[in-house]
Order: sequence, then C-alpha cells, then structure tokens
Amino acid sequence: MRLGTSAKFALLWPPYEAGREMPSDHWATPKEVPCEGNKVDKEPCYRRVTIPDYPYCMVQHDSRVIYCDPKEFRQANLRDRMFELIRTRDGDRDPYNAGQMIMDSAAFHLEHIGEAQIAAFMCQLKIFQDTEERDDIVEFYRDEVVNAMPNLCITSKDTNKKKGKATTNALGEMMIYSLKTYDQPDVRALDDICATAFNVPIVKSFNDHLCGEKLSRKSTKAIRRETGQALQRWKNAFLDHGETPIYEEFGRQTQMVYTAFDLHVVD
Repeated sequence: MRLGTSAKFALLWPPYEAGREMPSDHWATPKEVPCEGNKVDKEPCYRRVTIPDYPYCMVQHDSRVIYCDPKEFRQANLRDRMFELIRTRDGDRDPYNAGQMIMDSAAFHLEHIGEAQIAAFMCQLKIFQDTEERDDIVEFYRDEVVNAMPNLCITSKDTNKKKGKATTNALGEMMIYSLKTYDQPDVRALDDICATAFNVPIVKSFNDHLCGEKLSRKSTKAIRRETGQALQRWKNAFLDHGETPIYEEFGRQTQMVYTAFDLHVVD
C-alpha cells in the first residue's frame, strides 16, 4: 500500500523534530513531495520528488520496474587486464578529447564506450520468457559485448563521469516516459521516441544531456560517434548469434536505442 504524503510525514517527522539529524540533503521537507517508493533495503524512501507527475525520486524505487543493476555487466579486474592493451591500441589517445594524450594513467579511466547502463536498460524491458533466458542475455552482454575489447577505450576521469551521468539521465527519461505512457517498461516507448526524434522530441536527446554536463561540442560529437559505432557492433553481435528470437529482438532494440539517442554523426 502506498503511503500518502501526510502519512509518510507522520512517520518521518516526529523523530526529526526530536532532534534526529536528516541523513541526506535530498530528503523532502514537510512542504515537498516525498518519494512513494521503497529503497533497496525495502525501507520507505523519503527523498524529495523532482520529476513532474512522477511520484518517485528515481526509477529504481518504482515497483513496476524489475531493476537491473549495471554492475551485473562488469568484469572483475578489467582495468588491470585491459588498460595497457587499450592504451597501446589507441596510441595514448583519448578518443573523446582530440589532441589529449594519456600521460598520467592515474588521471584516466578505462571506459565502456557503449555503457553498461544501456544493457541494463534493455534488460528491464518486459520481454523475457523466464529467468534462464534473462541470465543467458546478461551473460552474453557481459562476456561478448560490454567488456569486449572494441567496446573499451581510455578517457579522462572527468569525461567518463560526465558521459556516464548523461547516459543514465537519458535512459531514465526514456524509462519514465514508458512508465507514464504504458504503466510498465515497454518497447513501444522506444517506437514512440524514435518516431518523434527528428520532429518534436518527447524526451531530451542524448546530445542535450551531454551538453548539460558542460562537455565541449567536439567532445559530445566524438562521444556520439563512438557510442553509435559501439551500438552497431552490439546489434551485429546479437544478430550474428543465430536465429534465436530473443537475440534477434535485442538486435532490433539496440538499433532502436541508436535511433532514440540520435547517434548518427556526419563528419
């Protein structure tokens, strides 16, 4: 049962008024709307809601979403194994920042070009028949796609952080549109977003999110180009896997994300 705003504050505010320190600057005040969801530990969340007409502070707290953690697609010790290989392959170049050389390795991150967040987003769409099918896709993503050498590069910590945040925010907008429109994570939302991407967009573009992180125009263009090429490799990896419906579906959806993100870059 969802708690209304007044009921939630009936639980929250007595201990706060008694002198208990609020654990986060993001918690709602009595005049603000608190999140209606629960945290990962199943405890009620009292963070403020910031998205109009959406009663949760983040998608992870929405019970309609079977949350998929991007960490599921990461491999242990990847930097230790791959950093110098990628550095040699790319000739000490940062592909997102023209002219920047990788001199001090401590200032640079090993980066997934096609972000793990994208794989997690696609696995949250309700298309799996059972957990075994889901586990197969997660394993394929992790071992054959996300951490494959062509999907890796080296970039500055600052660029990596901003690109990751822009990706997360863009995917979050897409998921919230789906929840508002279809009351669930639904591939039809991708169809809608693709259909309007070049007319009157119903969500902000990936480029807008990148620009919002104060990345330069050259960097945003390079990121979009590299991400687009990465997603085309993802698509081909799924389609080349064989005539398996779930893999073909993921290949098709990867192309839809490519279009929704507007990753076609003309030099």
